[in-house]
Amino acid sequence: MIGWEHAVLSSMRAARGVRGKVETKLIRALYPVCDKIICVSKGAADDAVALCAPNAINAAFVYNAVPSPKSGPLSASEQTLIARIKGPCIVSLGRLNAAKDFKTLMRAFQYFSRGSAGTLLLIGDGEERTALEAAATGFGLGDKVLFAGQVENPANLLAKGDLFVSSSITESFGIAIVEAMALGLPIVATDCPTAPREVLADGRHGALVPVGDAMAMAKAMREALDAKHDKDALRARAQDFSVSAAADAFLAAIDLAPKQQAAA
Repeated sequence: MIGWEHAVLSSMRAARGVRGKVETKLIRALYPVCDKIICVSKGAADDAVALCAPNAINAAFVYNAVPSPKSGPLSASEQTLIARIKGPCIVSLGRLNAAKDFKTLMRAFQYFSRGSAGTLLLIGDGEERTALEAAATGFGLGDKVLFAGQVENPANLLAKGDLFVSSSITESFGIAIVEAMALGLPIVATDCPTAPREVLADGRHGALVPVGDAMAMAKAMREALDAKHDKDALRARAQDFSVSAAADAFLAAIDLAPKQQAAA
């Protein structure tokens, strides 16, 4: 029996209150009887082991499979949105909820825009959209912040960005970071539990900043936009999380090598 865990369990427990405590009890009872628990990052696997202690679990990690994003013809609404971009475009992608902490990103963009022109493009929708729209007005950002909402193919808008920023409080993996790298975008990400540091290889493929630190994020954004980036190296790193790489890693994690599967 194999369990597949997509969350950072300690962060989930902290965020969900009473529900999180109940779920933790169930996890501690179930995971030790599984033959293996597969998590989507090494940090998430280490976290699962620590959460289940003193009971021992057989945990491994397999990074999420991220298909190569492909941009296509722009819709009329996408064309209208892109026409509103002025200056360098800082883009982020994800559900508009508390875990993504877009308010810190917005505050960082406010600091950034005091000395630089630019546009912040947020792709996605969620329960915090109304509050974030109000925050954009309160921060005096006006039409410098664009809300794309939920779109059919995020690659169409990601490809128009000059820099991708992830402001999450927690990320078990970070698919959007990989998608942005696959398009050659430089990355600024919070050094949150647990995966951005792994995906960015300890900062070799992007800048890591403290969680919730808008000033540090703004500084990293300026430096990233001023620097030269090896887009081929970013695209090559994204291929480490390809579908084929994930499939091979999963087969290895369950002790079934690709050659064995072919023979079967």
